[in-house]
Amino acid sequence: MSVVAEDENEANWLVESVFTERLTEQGLRVLQGQQITQGEAIQSQTELLFKIVQLRISYPGHRRHGMLGSKWVRRLAQVKLSVQLASSGRVVWLDHIGASIEDEFPRRSLSWVENSPYPFTKAEFKETDWNKFLEPAIVSTVVGGLVYLFYSSRL
Repeated sequence: MSVVAEDENEANWLVESVFTERLTEQGLRVLQGQQITQGEAIQSQTELLFKIVQLRISYPGHRRHGMLGSKWVRRLAQVKLSVQLASSGRVVWLDHIGASIEDEFPRRSLSWVENSPYPFTKAEFKETDWNKFLEPAIVSTVVGGLVYLFYSSRL
């Protein structure tokens, strides 16, 4: 059996390796796109072809752990694939599949989880508008109150 990407995508290697791992776990001998010679392609008449329809990473929100704790970012990864199984040039099975996964990590780790050689790992991080103003307003109010208390107790 061979696993082949139908078009060029920067994340093909990732999908290809997941399919290969799962099929190998089932006891199948799997040839990947770059490894296939013409002779092997003829011998391996069963192909699993895939196309990445959508691959998206987004940061739908963030929150603070505790009153003065660090900010945590919520990350959502989504993928949609078109997959077909062909045997001897005949399509045996065709389907569109999708999956999503969500996790959280500290905001300071954002640069670590975004891997620059792979642009699909980057996403736009949006601060909520009220957080931009609320946090400085609270800090200013507290500092102003402390300064007032300090000077009013001296009188």
